[in-house]
Amino acid sequence: MSRLKTVPAGTILECDVLIVGSGPAGITIAMGLAGSSLRTILLESGGERESTQSQDLLRGFVHPVGSHEPLEANRRRVFGGASTAWGGRCIAFDPIDFKPRPWIPYSGWPLGWRDVEPYLARAAALCEVGEPVFDAGSAFPGRQAEMIAGFDGGGVLSSPLERWGPPTNFARRYGPLLDKQANMTTILNATLVGLKFDPESGCVLHAQVALAPDHRFIVRARRIVLACGAIENARLLLASNDAASAGIGNAFDKVGRFYMSHPNGMHAWSRLTDPGGRFLFGFERHGETYVRRRFWITPTAQRRRRMGNAVASFLTPYGDEELQAGALSSAVFIAKFALALARKRDVADILRHRKVLLRHFGRMAKEAPALVPQLVEAARQRFFAKRRLPILLPRKEDLHNRFGLFYQTEHLPNPDSRIVLHSERDALGVPRAEARIAFTDLDVRTVMATHALVRDQFRRSGTGELVYDERDLEQQVRARLRMFDSMAHHAGTTRMSKEPATGVVDENCRVHGTSNLFVAGSSVFPTSSHANPTFMIVTLALRLAEHLRQGECCLSVGEVDQSQEQGHSTVRWQDATAAMVNKHA
Repeated sequence: MSRLKTVPAGTILECDVLIVGSGPAGITIAMGLAGSSLRTILLESGGERESTQSQDLLRGFVHPVGSHEPLEANRRRVFGGASTAWGGRCIAFDPIDFKPRPWIPYSGWPLGWRDVEPYLARAAALCEVGEPVFDAGSAFPGRQAEMIAGFDGGGVLSSPLERWGPPTNFARRYGPLLDKQANMTTILNATLVGLKFDPESGCVLHAQVALAPDHRFIVRARRIVLACGAIENARLLLASNDAASAGIGNAFDKVGRFYMSHPNGMHAWSRLTDPGGRFLFGFERHGETYVRRRFWITPTAQRRRRMGNAVASFLTPYGDEELQAGALSSAVFIAKFALALARKRDVADILRHRKVLLRHFGRMAKEAPALVPQLVEAARQRFFAKRRLPILLPRKEDLHNRFGLFYQTEHLPNPDSRIVLHSERDALGVPRAEARIAFTDLDVRTVMATHALVRDQFRRSGTGELVYDERDLEQQVRARLRMFDSMAHHAGTTRMSKEPATGVVDENCRVHGTSNLFVAGSSVFPTSSHANPTFMIVTLALRLAEHLRQGECCLSVGEVDQSQEQGHSTVRWQDATAAMVNKHA
């Protein structure tokens, strides 16, 4: 893959496939096309490092104010995209996620589990998590499968595994491999600002790209793939509205709707009958990969309780004073606070949290002799080991048999939860996005049912108890949803469907009503499952790459009416590469 340092203003570049976005979806598709005869351009709005200018392009609006984190907070406009900041947590969707569920409106995919299963091993390899084995019984035959011996039953299992990658920075890991491919080139700091669409033929004629407000060029491609994240994919389709007033693929007002994430939080804690050796609290290694057990609500229980998919795990939030444990926890809290302070540059934050900070410093000073060796070992595992420890958990002995239960549940599809265009435009003239996230009582019921099922199974099995007040739990869940933090889990805004009336893309991720425009990433998910999205993003991107290699598109480069490109000079992909490229070292 070659790196174009610049493209002269007014140039027309031509290629077979244009991939817009270099996060896990975009780079996975590029890897899938590597070595083929398809001349491919990978377009990235950011550079090798984040800049103030590129991050400002992510800035948007939230309605109502405070109902969602700022749109620039959890997104990255940089080579590698979200993979430059993710934690590496990989979880597969479950077969039930793909099925229509009568108790969940708008559920069901046009794909089934069997359609995605063949790509799991390759997705696991790209995410560097070893084999796609997500159950402790399969990973560790002959050993205890349950997180808590004797717990499982009653619709709750504790043997499912989550797998953790290094985490993989896709640009750093796969950029050098793509550099060697003759059919690949990339352009950094180049922002897609619009798509020129011909409604009669259904073809996107070209992509309009800006290096700066007054420096623009055109890319004509036989196939175009948007891989910019769920918020940006919807924004670009809606903003490309010169020929289709509602935006491309939006004849039935579905673009931007069904915006989903994952309700999450910690409002309950557990006390175990035996918190000793038969309670597997920490991380284990399956091969080179760190894995950890979690609770999962089975499909049978989901049907019986008429709820969404859900998981839970034991964590101790270092910021929660009620669940604090030891000087190491305090040290981690101080470190995280310092990092957040460096990002926000708000010195007044120290004064607002001075009492909490003083308590943490006091605990560290009091337990200093025991803290030093713990810090040394934690630093070794977290920063100097070949495969770093994903999360620095406290020792279970230090938690005094008080284990916080963190839940993560499916955000049920809701057409009123959406991304729309705001009247304000960014520096390149594109309308900014506005998030209007919405939840229903079914989302709350899913969280409540998850806690009830875990609590009841503790009682039945005699392995412990889950402590919470039901009324307080509901109030805390609703409060958390009113001031929601997506944790960078954005999905659903260009949902997959069989018919144009019910979605935006078909089962091959082609935008309904177009012949050569595709969308990659979690925006195509019809439902969000409980799982962090990256692993399924990579899985579907591999499937899309295979489809692009197999099929042919109606539009051939050069068939575009040249009268529409007056004032531009046409440079074919290979000519541009030869004339203007500096090879990436």
